[in-house]
Amino acid sequence: YGARNKKNLDAAKLGSKSYVPAGLTKDQYEKIRSKDSKSKADNYAKNVAKAGKFLDYTEFYINRGTDTSEAWNKDINKGHRMAKTKYDWSGQVEEAKGWFTK
Repeated sequence: YGARNKKNLDAAKLGSKSYVPAGLTKDQYEKIRSKDSKSKADNYAKNVAKAGKFLDYTEFYINRGTDTSEAWNKDINKGHRMAKTKYDWSGQVEEAKGWFTK
């Protein structure tokens, strides 16, 4: 990551014979193109900032306690990290609440 910053990848300047969509002026179209290229550059910069960051393998196992005992194996999630989900997987049926009251 980061090699894209060394290159000149800006959108080309619009000339007198360049394509401009119907309903837009040349200035409006240039503004839209510059906004899009700025958005791409910002997204790339965000990904560059995240690159190379990882969880250390040994640190994870030491924190979990794998290196000293088998207590983690009796845990409900067997040492895995739990994530929230969009849905309720508990199996309990909850009656939908309407906008009205009974």
